[in-house]
Amino acid sequence: MNKAQTEKLAKSLSIRLSTPGKMPGYTMALPAQACITGQRLRKVKGSVCSTCYACKGHYCFGAAKNVRQGNLDKVRQGNEWASDLVRFLQGSGQPEFRFHDSGDVQSLAHLGLIVGVAKSVPTCKFWLPTKEYAIVNAYLKAHPEGFPTNLCVRVSMPMIGQPSNNYAGLPTSTVNCDSGFNCPVKNGQEGCDTYKCRACWDNGVTNVNYHKH
Repeated sequence: MNKAQTEKLAKSLSIRLSTPGKMPGYTMALPAQACITGQRLRKVKGSVCSTCYACKGHYCFGAAKNVRQGNLDKVRQGNEWASDLVRFLQGSGQPEFRFHDSGDVQSLAHLGLIVGVAKSVPTCKFWLPTKEYAIVNAYLKAHPEGFPTNLCVRVSMPMIGQPSNNYAGLPTSTVNCDSGFNCPVKNGQEGCDTYKCRACWDNGVTNVNYHKH
């Protein structure tokens, strides 16, 4: 499927997908204001959420705000969004997908649907960064077999400079900690493709350390 056909298919969905310039492919974004743990961390000095990029600028206005709110409404309404996303990924043949370039997991049911999407499209690699430790823990308790191998649930450390704690044996991410794999992207003109990097999607990369932005 060529680019025009892929874009046409994306526009036919009940949800709206985004294409952040720094990352390959598509992502499904939610409002950062709907983050459960993130909203608490926004009030904590030195936390990675205290200066959240998705709570300011164009993220909070106009079409961008409406896209994120519309996606959140669909997540809260049921599983139509998941079926639509599977249809898009199967039809377009996307090799990677990210949940979420803003926002986070909303509930155990939401996480279960994300897992279902990954299982339905085994040819696609998924990356889910999350700070919703309680939801992840509840899922693993109910599903001791863990997550599908093509879904990288990467647990994010909440504080700037905080080392990885190897939460539940899952891959992690840190900010300004200088441990594990250091993200090579250094400025707004660079992206994953600049370095042909897909570390964030790789379960074998135990920790990805990001530069504060």
